[in-house]
Amino acid sequence: MSKGNRDLEKEKFWRSTIADQQKSAQSQAEYCRLHGLNENSFSWWKRELPAREQQDRRERAQARKLAKQQAAAPVPVEAPSFVPLVLAGTENGSSEENGLLEIRFPGAAVLVHPGADVKAIRSVILAFRECWF
Repeated sequence: MSKGNRDLEKEKFWRSTIADQQKSAQSQAEYCRLHGLNENSFSWWKRELPAREQQDRRERAQARKLAKQQAAAPVPVEAPSFVPLVLAGTENGSSEENGLLEIRFPGAAVLVHPGADVKAIRSVILAFRECWF
């Protein structure tokens, strides 16, 4: 029972209406007659709303359980893949001019200086990959 298909305004109306009837001294039949409500609809919503609330609780519990499992699961390490590399600022692919490596991502680029920390570069690349891929 997905909330995407539910009319939340209608649920809100019936929750309020059922609560009002329960606070009143009127029977369900009398309340419906005085407020111009269909008694069968009233009865259906009176049964349906608790069922929906129970389903919502189950779905939230499932989502929490799944989130816990995903948080506890080890992050798989993918085998490295290779792409063609052209050094920035060089005409023949030689790194003699500036020695910089430019890694381009959609909307951003990272310049890597000679001797840069490999672990730091890996962290940056993984962060970009999560954002754009």
